[in-house]
Amino acid sequence: MKKEFKNVSWVLFDQIAVIVSLGINILILTKLFSPLDFGVYAIGMIIIGIVQQVFALGFSAALIQFENHNKYYGTAWSFNLAIALTLTVLLVLFIPTILNIFFKSFLDYSYYFQVLSSCILINGLGNVGVIELFRSRDTKRIFLIRGFLELLKVAIIYWFFTIFGDYRSLIYAFLVISVVKLCLSYIIAPIK
Repeated sequence: MKKEFKNVSWVLFDQIAVIVSLGINILILTKLFSPLDFGVYAIGMIIIGIVQQVFALGFSAALIQFENHNKYYGTAWSFNLAIALTLTVLLVLFIPTILNIFFKSFLDYSYYFQVLSSCILINGLGNVGVIELFRSRDTKRIFLIRGFLELLKVAIIYWFFTIFGDYRSLIYAFLVISVVKLCLSYIIAPIK
């Protein structure tokens, strides 16, 4: 009973950290950035979000279902990397076309959307061994990947804002958080 309470408390703490960071985003970051800055970032995140949903169809989530899942970690990592590399290259090539068709007024920001698309490749390099954290319900380590990173994201955005003062702060902070998440996936996951 004590272990279950501990796990539930970490899950609750994780959710609270996410909610607090979203509240900070609403209260502070909306005062820092102009509507245009948020518009540029939103367009980039919409494009990236759609592509990441395709990537979510990857092999690593299916590992939870297999009885002898340990044999498939290398295959899952390779498969995810191949998908991520393909999607990143396609996105970098087609972002100007996508913007020209759907978001003509944002065509001048193509370069930044292409830079932002590299986060798909960064996510594809992630350690599929993180699945073991979910299988074992290791809520403390899951918190490091989810809740802690949400709070860290706010601090990194603010730091980049002091340097750039515009939408680039949001884009570069998102990339830095992707790299930190990548590194954490190899540091804290039981399978390397």
